[in-house]
Amino acid sequence: MLGSKIPPERSGEIHAVWRLDWGALMAERIDRHRPRRLGGLAAASILAACTSVPYTSSNLDALLDSGDNLRHVAAVESAWRYNLRGLVDLRWLKGPGEDAGIKKRPIGDPSYTALKYLLQLENPPGGSTRPAYQRMEQVRQFARYAVRCPGKLVRERALLALVPHGKRLGIAGPAEPDGDDVAAANAPELQSALAGLMQAAEPLLRAKERADETRRRDLDAAAQVLGSLHVDLDGGWRALKAISGLAGAADLSDPAFESIRVVARNLERRLVELALASGLSDPDPYVRAAAVRATYSIVGEVFLNDLLRSLMGGGPKDFESAFGLRRENPADSDVFLAAYELVRANGLPEDHGLGPIEARVERLEHLRGLLSVAGESELFADRPRTAAMLALKAVAAEGPGTLRSEDWTDWWQDWAPKEMEDISAEQAAIEGQDR
Repeated sequence: MLGSKIPPERSGEIHAVWRLDWGALMAERIDRHRPRRLGGLAAASILAACTSVPYTSSNLDALLDSGDNLRHVAAVESAWRYNLRGLVDLRWLKGPGEDAGIKKRPIGDPSYTALKYLLQLENPPGGSTRPAYQRMEQVRQFARYAVRCPGKLVRERALLALVPHGKRLGIAGPAEPDGDDVAAANAPELQSALAGLMQAAEPLLRAKERADETRRRDLDAAAQVLGSLHVDLDGGWRALKAISGLAGAADLSDPAFESIRVVARNLERRLVELALASGLSDPDPYVRAAAVRATYSIVGEVFLNDLLRSLMGGGPKDFESAFGLRRENPADSDVFLAAYELVRANGLPEDHGLGPIEARVERLEHLRGLLSVAGESELFADRPRTAAMLALKAVAAEGPGTLRSEDWTDWWQDWAPKEMEDISAEQAAIEGQDR
């Protein structure tokens, strides 16, 4: 044992070094006791970049428990150790009190640690092109942490990290609420479907079996069973984990696995949609603002149109939203700031299905909504009011261009009636031509 060769007066020092710099101590042990292992360790260092997604995802699995709490003691490990476990017997590397498995370690700041792992998972080395199984791991972890993690900064980052996946998958909006007559698949149903899929896929992992039509039909039938299940976040997360493991062992681009690719893509879509829906209704306005940015980036102008209506000061308290949006509380500034930043950067949304008259009426309504926030000092704080006036400056060149709400109010009282008269006159002219 290595411990017997350490002088007693240095044992505490070495133990502290072990905890602070495991990699350095490991290297010392290798140099002194296992020089023949250097070839394996070199291979592990090369593989570290290739397996950064699986190792990071494994740590995220360990960090968030089934009760949606971040663990203060978790079985997380370094990239070195994760890769070494697949290459060498780790018993000779064990530290004081460790076995060859993954040791549970104290997590000083679980929220910070979760955020660190999410950023690693979002930006792994190797460029933007990812194998299918790595994309699946990213989606399932981002979706789970966007919904389940108690840390608002983590939920915010997870939602934004879903944007490229939402675009890749062609997401049209957040998930709609399940009806009273719709129930998610329970654990036995999901377990049975996954077991059937794995059993049917196993023979096709051998290339010579893939030409067997019977085998392929069995796989297609098993995939259809899994794909027919209505899954919630937990069920989709578990199913995608199983399929990503299969994708890591087989090339799913082979035509024999087409049915699995379809199921995996649908599961990814479901998880992204559920995460967006959860983010838009999150109790924290900071997270809702992140969901607003993410949804706009994925869906586009049609979402911004609905969003601006939800922010209008005054008017009805309830309105029909195609995206499940609710009327925002004037005291929650973050969503207002996010929305008006989008307007400043991208302009007012345009419904390309509207005629010229309807488009002018819609623009008038959006400007009225911005002004209702900018000029309402009793309901809205200074930041959203200023953001509304900055948005007005960007989209209403005919306005005063200042940051004084009084200027905008005076302008609106003079300009809006004339605009409405012009619209009415244009409408009458069109109707006259049609007669």
